[in-house]
Amino acid sequence: LNAIVGLSEILLKRFEDNQINDSHKLIDGIKQSSDRLLNLITNIIQYSQLEVDDYNFDILADKFEKSIYGTLKGEWRLKLLKEDLVHIYNQDRLDIWDSGCGMGQMALWFVQGGHNVVCNDISYKMLQKAKESFEVNGVDATWYKAPAQEVANKIDKQDLVIFHAVIEWLAKPLDTLDIVASKVKDGGYLS
Repeated sequence: LNAIVGLSEILLKRFEDNQINDSHKLIDGIKQSSDRLLNLITNIIQYSQLEVDDYNFDILADKFEKSIYGTLKGEWRLKLLKEDLVHIYNQDRLDIWDSGCGMGQMALWFVQGGHNVVCNDISYKMLQKAKESFEVNGVDATWYKAPAQEVANKIDKQDLVIFHAVIEWLAKPLDTLDIVASKVKDGGYLS
């Protein structure tokens, strides 16, 4: 805005100093500056009205598999999470929702422990990788290719809701966290 106003002031000054001797050139220059300003304001308004979506990892699924989950860091991450959740894992059959399950490592672990698991993700590629892993291991889960906000309307309350490494990728993180947390049974867990 300041640049466009500045350009108009320069044009006006040149006109006053007789560097622009045609008033039509002055008016055209100011009109062009005004048009640029109007376009800028229009773009700002349109951008501010855009609905921002949760981040979809389809384009990064292969990279995540190799550079995060296929590394020592990824192994340690899973090992530490399992240590933290082993007291839940060792309970009798639980209903578990892995929201934003990604490649499904935690969901797979719980299914192998005899628990009922619902998995969702908005990434088709991540869900495919999770389903392939489940198939290789001879187990299954309930699958939704949908955002957590939508899945929450389709499932009952759960004994455990897993919501790992998701919140930072959401368009409305606190609103979604409230929705996800509302699906935890009384006495249940949110991880």
